[in-house]
Amino acid sequence: MKKGYVDLEGKTLLPLWKNNVSSPPNLNNKISNESQIIQQQDQVLSSMSSKLEDLQVIALNVGNEIDSQKKDLEDVNHDVDVTNSRLKKTMIKIDRVLHDDSDKIKYACIGILVLIILVLLIIIIYGACFFIKIDFSHRLQSPFL
Repeated sequence: MKKGYVDLEGKTLLPLWKNNVSSPPNLNNKISNESQIIQQQDQVLSSMSSKLEDLQVIALNVGNEIDSQKKDLEDVNHDVDVTNSRLKKTMIKIDRVLHDDSDKIKYACIGILVLIILVLLIIIIYGACFFIKIDFSHRLQSPFL
């Protein structure tokens, strides 16, 4: 008779595990190994599940931060556009003033410079007279008079 089989009074031989008598030792080892593998897989899946939940929370936070920064950038972009528009208008006004009134401005600058030069000449002449002590109160008499 083969090991692991039962003779049921001249009937067919069946494996022991089918008759619920006892299991062959290899089967017990296989079942125990498979249950250990299943437990390990359950632990790995549980760990992966918690890590994925953490990643989901992080992804949601990153998405919220990106949305917030997008709004901030849109506000800054709008402010830059407004400032750029104002700057262009101001530059157009400055160009208009410089090109339209360029002759008037030039003549005004020349007139102011001439006045400054005249004032400086008067100061220099008066200072020279003070140091030389020339008296302009005496009139020079012309020999022809």
